[in-house]
Amino acid sequence: MLLAGSSFAWWDPAFSYRTQVNISNSGSNLTDYQVNISLNTQALIAAGKMRSDCADLRLVASNDSSQLPYWIEGICNATTTKTWAKLPAIPTGTSTIYAYYGNPSATSASNESATFYISNRNFDSTPLGRNWTCSASGAGACNAAYTGDNHSSPNSGYAYETSRACTRAHLRQTVTLPDISPLYVHYWRRYWCNTWGGTAAVKINVTSTDWGSGTFLAAWSCPGGGTTSAWGEFWNDISAFKGQTVMLEMVYHDDRDNDPTYCHMGDHGLWLRIDDISITTRNSTPSSVPTASFGTEQLPDTTAPSVLIQSPTSQAYSTAIVPVNFTATDDIGISSCTVLLNGNVNSSTCSNYTLNLTNGAYTLNVTANDTSGNINSAQASFNVAVSTEPQSSSSPQISTISGIADGNVTFSFTPAALRMTVEGQEYPANQLKASAGVNNVQIVTNVTSGGQTVTDGTKLTYTIFSQ
Repeated sequence: MLLAGSSFAWWDPAFSYRTQVNISNSGSNLTDYQVNISLNTQALIAAGKMRSDCADLRLVASNDSSQLPYWIEGICNATTTKTWAKLPAIPTGTSTIYAYYGNPSATSASNESATFYISNRNFDSTPLGRNWTCSASGAGACNAAYTGDNHSSPNSGYAYETSRACTRAHLRQTVTLPDISPLYVHYWRRYWCNTWGGTAAVKINVTSTDWGSGTFLAAWSCPGGGTTSAWGEFWNDISAFKGQTVMLEMVYHDDRDNDPTYCHMGDHGLWLRIDDISITTRNSTPSSVPTASFGTEQLPDTTAPSVLIQSPTSQAYSTAIVPVNFTATDDIGISSCTVLLNGNVNSSTCSNYTLNLTNGAYTLNVTANDTSGNINSAQASFNVAVSTEPQSSSSPQISTISGIADGNVTFSFTPAALRMTVEGQEYPANQLKASAGVNNVQIVTNVTSGGQTVTDGTKLTYTIFSQ
């Protein structure tokens, strides 16, 4: 059998379209990496190929089988809908995933926490502030959707005090970390302070609102002078907490000594802003960030494979050994074959083989499936008619001879004779009267097999002599 075409499978026939997404990585191999894919969903929606809410978007790995976690960060029905896909591995060079769409009954599979291991990482999800909680004391306050300043538009997380007085403000979220190592929390941070005394921090494994609760990942104290920092990028190692569900917190604090002697004087002011948080296996930005480009849109393969049976053909075979030779061709690829003989499965492989048959009528059916689920078959009917004439177990022997004296000889043979030929003239067996001295008496014997008398085919020559 011939298998034609390369491996191809349509992940789910409920989705009418797919586009190949090429991931280019000129840097080193990456694992568990979130890559940015920007789709023109506006064009797809206008063409009636995608739901107006983008709920039928799916990203599938190169094996065209495994779904990839993804999150639509941007706005649906836009020329550039920012979408993130988390790939288990991105090798150096070019690799491939697929974007599927075109299923009117699909529900959204966009999942931020499955993609980044944290929810509302940009403080943009609606309702604003979702998944973040604020715990504040004194004049402290939090805002999980601050629009006045951000690293990536439009919002950031914000912990601050409102009157430069004794305060605490905790903005926090419970996260379930993957059981992989190394593991880091990655974020962007900016802060400001008025004079001195305040401290900002990012902590993990927090169990209470006490300043000392949990593990400090980073902390920044006010150097005074009304300092405002630029947005800075940070990675903090959280491998010790892998596989755990923990509280992640950004906090502003101005009463860690529980002493209001100074903090109530009105010159202790500080705020902390955090944006673009993610959980990652890296502790730096790759030297070359992978990019995505799109190939040609594809439709499902609906062309059935071609099946041709070379052997057996429609004829009567005089031998019990009959070869089965067939070819199945497909533009995409053959996934399986089934051969039926008289309605029963005879082979489940796509390889040629031979049959060993008894006499009778046969129908051979070959079915081929391609990798897209299309099916086609071919059929051949034939007969087997093998001669059942067995070889004589013994040579025919003259058992009785009579009439030699008068020159006329009557023969009988064991095994019984079928016919005799004397000097080229054929006679019925046991009815020949031959003269003594005749040469070249040829006997063809009968043999009984299964109740039927058949020709043995053994020919022996005798010369008759008179007594």
